[in-house]
Amino acid sequence: MHDSFNPECRAGMRAADWENNPYVQAVELDFVPGVVNPAPAFRNQLWGGLALAVLTPEKRIGQFAITGRAELTFQIPSRAVQPTLPQRVIRKGLALPRRAIRRLQN
Repeated sequence: MHDSFNPECRAGMRAADWENNPYVQAVELDFVPGVVNPAPAFRNQLWGGLALAVLTPEKRIGQFAITGRAELTFQIPSRAVQPTLPQRVIRKGLALPRRAIRRLQN
């Protein structure tokens, strides 16, 4: 699964009901870790990364857990580069009056 380093994508991958499928043996969110994007259009956004879900024809034996071997690598920049609400609104192209944006920033 792609973009496992993006906070919204990662949250969706964590929220999926993997455990209730007995054929899912493992889910690793950081099979290939992502990066803090330096490109001007996506500066300081967390993107990339590949997650891996292993499914086999045999039913799982034992406990199931979603792992993220680069979780600390994800957590530190995700706190540092979290966009503010006005930045997210502007990035999505939604129009808000400047007065409303100023209120959200304060």
